[in-house]
Amino acid sequence: MVSGGVAANHYIRETLSNLCQAMQVNLRLPPKHLCADNGLMIAWAACLKSLFQEDYCIEELKVRPRWNIATRD
Repeated sequence: MVSGGVAANHYIRETLSNLCQAMQVNLRLPPKHLCADNGLMIAWAACLKSLFQEDYCIEELKVRPRWNIATRD
């Protein structure tokens, strides 16, 4: 079972589908319209980290709203 915003990603859905088919494993994917992203939770965690961790500089973060999942940089 795959859920959340990750489950809406076409590349992940296709890759997992191919892998599970090759391994003869059932894959359960919800419809894309039910796959919500948890961006607010991630943003809140970053805010808390910036408040309580002295060496954390939120201004130096790179924002990548369309970051290609195949890249590793």
